Amino acid sequence: MQTAKSHITKLNKRVIVTYHSNSSEGIGGIEELTRGLKQIAHENKIEFVEIFHSYGTGRYYQNQAKSTQIHLKSKFNNKIYRFANRNIKLHFVLKSLQKTHGDNLIIIVFRPSTLNIIPKSIKKKNAIVLVQTRRMDMFFKKLSDKYSFSLNSDYIDAFTVYTDNDKSKLIKIYPFIKTKTVVIPRASKLDTSKNTVDFSCRLVTIARIREKVKNFCGLVDIFKNLPSYYSLEIYGDGPEEELNNLRKIIQPYNNITFMGVSTDVKKSLKRNAIFVMTSRHEGFGQTLIEARSQGLPIIAYNTFPAASWIIRDGTNGYLIEQGNIKEFVQKIKYLECNPEVFKEFSKKSLELAKETQRDTIQLKWEHLLSSL
Repeated sequence: MQTAKSHITKLNKRVIVTYHSNSSEGIGGIEELTRGLKQIAHENKIEFVEIFHSYGTGRYYQNQAKSTQIHLKSKFNNKIYRFANRNIKLHFVLKSLQKTHGDNLIIIVFRPSTLNIIPKSIKKKNAIVLVQTRRMDMFFKKLSDKYSFSLNSDYIDAFTVYTDNDKSKLIKIYPFIKTKTVVIPRASKLDTSKNTVDFSCRLVTIARIREKVKNFCGLVDIFKNLPSYYSLEIYGDGPEEELNNLRKIIQPYNNITFMGVSTDVKKSLKRNAIFVMTSRHEGFGQTLIEARSQGLPIIAYNTFPAASWIIRDGTNGYLIEQGNIKEFVQKIKYLECNPEVFKEFSKKSLELAKETQRDTIQLKWEHLLSSL
């Protein structure tokens, strides 16, 4: 990753610590962010510790910047015992890190409830960063997250959110967090393409395979209302049960193909023309900014605040009311019949992609980390 001149000049002795359920070697937006933070630490010669308790669905990014990985394994089969065991282990791992590194930790977490697990002595003397991972109403949906956030708000040094829209929603609920809220969108892992794409009847989506959230049934309902010369490629990974369910959903359609995990996301996007998404909800939509970076127009259900920031309706794609299959189909057909509009959308996607280029987002993170 090429970066601008580093702004981290005060962090020589600091240690960045992240905690997430899944390892950054897997697929997902949080995993991608953690890899980016590792790269920042590596380039600025800062120690990085990643704590996790699962490899998720696979280990696809094993060659990362050097870091210390702490895998919180648990031998318990019982869900409650396993949860408690991991929390206890995390508590003592953080205590150990404090003993080794003193009060020089910058702890980055992705759920409010995690704040309750961090020892009070550590929260008082070290920097705590909470990162938005879902749309704001879903982020605080669980009572445990609401309670933990309110209880620990004084210990939070920064709360990063995706967009100004998310910031407004957060402050409306919790006005006291305003001065600690920082807008940092996610970064695209792909370099922005220099070339627009040409229209074809090839649709693509990339997502974690999870029907409850991603709504592949809804995507198929749209697809079956398109002419038979259209095709759809679905990329992603998930639990075996979810994969089998997806295969059943698309089995009747010869021109819908489940491609599995993409080993070359840029190539997978470039071989298609329109990126489609029918998720019931998202946090940010990492794959949307990747599609945008390659010049693909995007058509998606408008089910999360960041969608309107990534997709400027009528500029680089279309936002559709959830469940409006008819309009979704109409917009796809409109782009087929108006190649000049499609080309302009592709051009605009590339222009907007500058907002989420890796260097741009890395600079925002460097400014934040240096301020803690």
